[in-house]
Amino acid sequence: MLAIACSPAISNDGEDVFLLALCTRAGDVHIWKVTERPTEDALDAKFIGEANHGDWISAADWTLIDQDLFLATGAADGSTKLWKINAKQLSTVTAVKDITESDMYRVQALAWDPKQVRAPYHNACN
Repeated sequence: MLAIACSPAISNDGEDVFLLALCTRAGDVHIWKVTERPTEDALDAKFIGEANHGDWISAADWTLIDQDLFLATGAADGSTKLWKINAKQLSTVTAVKDITESDMYRVQALAWDPKQVRAPYHNACN
């Protein structure tokens, strides 16, 4: 794994969950739904989908806007992709935007601008 990103906590089917994106050198993004089980002092993880960025993913970050989770991924080839997952269904990973700013520079980090995000943000991994 090269990049790992934890989504804001959301309510899904009456449970508080978050999504975990595990990004690989091969360009794959594996999305897992993680449910905290406080009474058992454990976590449940369920694989819900995957996508392919196309190149070595070096950065990832989540945000929640309305009822959708958005994941941004950045790669070694300088490209950035935006993925959307409906927070209620948690079943489909949809590519929304493909941005290539530079073929010369690897994306080393990325983050959402909290001033531009309209929904409350709480990161369950912090």
